[in-house]
Amino acid sequence: VRKGAGMVGGGVLGDDGVLLVLDEEEGLRRALPYLFTFETPTKRRWVGRDLVSMFAENFRHQSRSYYVQAARGGRLYAVRKGEKLEWHGDGDVVLQDGDVVCHQTHRHEPPVASHPIETVFESEDILVVNKPASWPVHPSGPYNVNTVLSALEETLTEAKVLGISGRTYKRSP
Repeated sequence: VRKGAGMVGGGVLGDDGVLLVLDEEEGLRRALPYLFTFETPTKRRWVGRDLVSMFAENFRHQSRSYYVQAARGGRLYAVRKGEKLEWHGDGDVVLQDGDVVCHQTHRHEPPVASHPIETVFESEDILVVNKPASWPVHPSGPYNVNTVLSALEETLTEAKVLGISGRTYKRSP
């Protein structure tokens, strides 16, 4: 359970506002759909480019019309010196060095098995775990909440999860 979390309608609501649901019948851990904002500093090759044109050419998994709608709806924007820039049409937001480009999306994470993460070894400095096969280790791709690092951050009270060291495999005789 997340630190500071509260029970809501059969799930656990975390401090980040993401509702996790454990589906005992199917044996799955699901994160209900949530809003997530991708943020990245402006790359040198984007400087001088219009925000929507840059997205349409660099992130081709969506159409240009999607990015136009996202910008009009305030889900695609740039932040310059702490101020959100409004986009009303082509050329309105020309990216500059130091801008932060933001894209808010509605995320639907694939579920993972609700198997617990087993602690193999624990000392003051090291925690070794055996993760369930379906769980990614860190946020990537479609996963942001259903990851080993996120789950450990939910349960660890004093320590902060810093990262991973690698894998060890058992050898067969």
